[in-house]
Amino acid sequence: MADSQTALYDVTLTVTLTGADGNAHFLMGRVQAALRRAGASDDAIRDFVREASVAGDSLLHVIERWVNVEYV
Repeated sequence: MADSQTALYDVTLTVTLTGADGNAHFLMGRVQAALRRAGASDDAIRDFVREASVAGDSLLHVIERWVNVEYV
């Protein structure tokens, strides 16, 4: 994450995002899949999708609130 905030879901879950993968739907799907693999509940995943779907230009901030992000 870019700052010292704690991720909403799991501070041990890190999602790697690359510069070429900038499509919002791709990014949301990447995080959803990571949450699912980490054992997140369906409710938690729905909450993420709901928040991310209305984020617009601040999608990356929403993703960073939910999981740790590694940018490569």
